[in-house]
Amino acid sequence: MSRSLGLLVSGDLRLTGWQQPVTAALGERLSGNARTAEKVLAETARLFAYLRACGAECWDQVTAEMVLGWCWAARRSRGGGSHRAAAQSTARNRQWAARLALREAESLGAPIIADALAGERVPRPTDSTATRPLTVAEAERVRAVIDAEAATSRRLVMVALSFAGASASECAGVLRRDVDIYRRSVVLRGDSARVAPLDGWGARTVERYLLNTPVVPSGERLCVKAQTSPQRAAQSVNVRLGQVIAQAGLAGLAGVSARSLRLHTARGVLDTDGIEAAARLLGSPSLDTAAAALGYRWRRGGG
Repeated sequence: MSRSLGLLVSGDLRLTGWQQPVTAALGERLSGNARTAEKVLAETARLFAYLRACGAECWDQVTAEMVLGWCWAARRSRGGGSHRAAAQSTARNRQWAARLALREAESLGAPIIADALAGERVPRPTDSTATRPLTVAEAERVRAVIDAEAATSRRLVMVALSFAGASASECAGVLRRDVDIYRRSVVLRGDSARVAPLDGWGARTVERYLLNTPVVPSGERLCVKAQTSPQRAAQSVNVRLGQVIAQAGLAGLAGVSARSLRLHTARGVLDTDGIEAAARLLGSPSLDTAAAALGYRWRRGGG
């Protein structure tokens, strides 16, 4: 009896038991192209490791959100530095490898629907790479992901602060004492130090996190662990915001990135209070830079 058939007959759904049969089957299927096989098998190993790191031990615990999260996950550069979220082309290539592996698992008897589990297809990269604000509907999808998130997840605070206009580095630097739930405000530090307003949703979301976690010392950072180095803190925030965007089904959309959250709020401020107020929200000393980020032709009377 083959290893995969034995797993199916025994009802063994554990991922650790399925990785080897899937890898062997992929190797045989791709044996005519050594380079492709090497890449796919390496990505398959990383996929299984990522799913286990997410807490999935069996097939029935694996979700499309997890698979997409892996597609967009950051990977340390060879120099050991950068942890930026994956580029769209990289995410698309990973999803292709994931789909091959999942289809192989399904053909071997795993109780999954491979194409559904691989998630919504990541489209080909477009020529337009400029980050744009989220639309109102897109922002609601992001908030819905966070509303369903565990109350102890730091991603609640990251997203709430991003919608308040904070950059990734500013999010990473926010301390417990910087947040005033009652005044619905947060102190943002750095070169563009300012007090940013939290909207009603943002204040409730941050409060939900604070009420459901152990008492946070006033001088402790909220978005990253105390031991996270300053160099990695902003990268960590960017990666996690990218995961939220992927879970919201927005990762494949042109121009959408972690920065789109703060631009969404700034665009709303622009529409109601003008470019000066929008620039203040973003901490931008240049009206031209803020206008360009928001796609606003302000010197020509608006856009």
